[in-house]
Amino acid sequence: MRHLPRMVRLLGCISLLLCKHTVVAQEVNATFANPVHFYEKCAPYQGDVKTSVRLSAWRGERISQALILWSGGPGIHDITIRVPPIISGGDTISPEAILLRSVGYVRADLESRPCGGYEHRDPAHFIRLGDILIDQTVSTLGPDCPEVYWLTIDVPGTCMPGLYEGKVEVWHADRIARQLSLTVDVSELRLPPVSEWKFHLDFWQYPTAVVDRYNETHPGDEIAYWDADHFALLQKMYRPLAGMGQKVITAHIKEGALGSPSMIEWMLQPDGNWKFDFSVFDAYVQAMTRLGIFRQINCHSPIGWNSDQITYLDMEHGGIQTMEAPIGSGAYKRIWKGFLDSFRMHLIEQGWFHKTVLFLDEVEPGLLDWTIGFIHAHDPDWNIGLAAFRFPPDSVRIHLQDLSLMIGVDGGSGMHDRPEVLTFYTSCNPQHPNHFVAGDADPYENLRVGWYAASNGYNGFLRWAFDNWSVTDPADQQVGAFTSGDFSFLYRSSNNLDMTFYPSVRMELIREGIEDHEKILILKERLNSSGSATHMRLSALLTEKLAAVSGKAGKPHESGEPHESGKLMKDARRLLDEITTSLK
Repeated sequence: MRHLPRMVRLLGCISLLLCKHTVVAQEVNATFANPVHFYEKCAPYQGDVKTSVRLSAWRGERISQALILWSGGPGIHDITIRVPPIISGGDTISPEAILLRSVGYVRADLESRPCGGYEHRDPAHFIRLGDILIDQTVSTLGPDCPEVYWLTIDVPGTCMPGLYEGKVEVWHADRIARQLSLTVDVSELRLPPVSEWKFHLDFWQYPTAVVDRYNETHPGDEIAYWDADHFALLQKMYRPLAGMGQKVITAHIKEGALGSPSMIEWMLQPDGNWKFDFSVFDAYVQAMTRLGIFRQINCHSPIGWNSDQITYLDMEHGGIQTMEAPIGSGAYKRIWKGFLDSFRMHLIEQGWFHKTVLFLDEVEPGLLDWTIGFIHAHDPDWNIGLAAFRFPPDSVRIHLQDLSLMIGVDGGSGMHDRPEVLTFYTSCNPQHPNHFVAGDADPYENLRVGWYAASNGYNGFLRWAFDNWSVTDPADQQVGAFTSGDFSFLYRSSNNLDMTFYPSVRMELIREGIEDHEKILILKERLNSSGSATHMRLSALLTEKLAAVSGKAGKPHESGEPHESGKLMKDARRLLDEITTSLK
């Protein structure tokens, strides 16, 4: 009997261990959640717990869903999330079409401000918001720190229509700790492949920024612009951009014209003549073409950020020099005529002249007429593009092949003599709506891109910086004096040569909005051609919804404050599903 207390204590310890094991497994909580949301790091989940979700999709469409896991007690390790095949009768959406990613966090501003609004940013004022979609999934749940996951399903274009049912399994301690039900209602309608999308997406590329960030963190082991290592990085960097339906190659043709090195080397020879080396330009265009980005080559720029200066290689004395050549001066005319002569001939030889655009960014009206006249005096067949913060006069517009208007500038749907490409854009302005990642930013504005274009008669969307990385920390979006998120949409994992590249939540939402745009075009055509009274009613409802989402109804952004676009977008997408069902 004297051993009884010891045995009781031993049995108690065993019981406690078993209880702890059971409690830990039970403490894995899981819910489906809204993917159109910037989640704050370690913010407690306060929404309703949803253990089932039903998603609608066309064949060939990509759909997304957020998933949140958390522990109410101690930290939990070795969490695994599995999504088995999603099945409908004898057909299957295989795991190869399903991608689960963790949402990573970035350093962001508390509020959105217009251009230059953070000239005196307080480094202590920031928020950690989820915007990075990381291929590896987090396997540890910290105490009181939910983890957010992003589930993506690429519905095969060849799968049969029907209800596909599946599970999201959360495994821990060799068993399923939580299981959520997933249903995908696949329509018989099919979305065209990305290469056939009509939407004109133009994200400006800054391909040397990745080398700058590598070199500043690897002194003594630098790599050169445009060497094999650089192009290997570019092939990985721009694959996600191609997957969004990007149509445009951003070509930097003059040093510093868009804040980056020129892809064309300008050389002043001892005899005073100019020579131009197009080898890097050619290699870049060919690399982007291999990725599927080849519809247009936008060349920046006859008027750039350093319009009065020309940087060149001095072949007589050696070294890089800069000369003053103000727009309209004799030096400007002489040098640019020589460049355009050489560039035109080279583009014709490559078969690229017809799709090359000399692009101008927010040029003052007084300079536009002169510059366009100068270019077309050289050759009237030059294509010219313009990003404009005000509606250009007819004397300018009739010469443009590509025109992008700042969001809110009227002119999309009612314009006469439309350019071949007509898009809208945001930059560091306006404060709202925009595509920042900030405490008050509305992620629905990314989804709304395709709807705004469809409602206002635009071909697509332009954004000034896809990858203009200018700070060392890959997860720091607080750049310069501008609201976080203004300078980039793509993330790098590190500053090493083996870096990988992660898309953002904003990118995925913009892509979904572009899918909606393509669906709207298809549905409008089918509804209006059917002759059915029901379909004509639905077409009218879709037109009304487009007006509401784009801001035509009620002008929700006049006050400068973000509006409740979430409800508008949910209602609009619900109508798309209703129309889709009516056409089965």
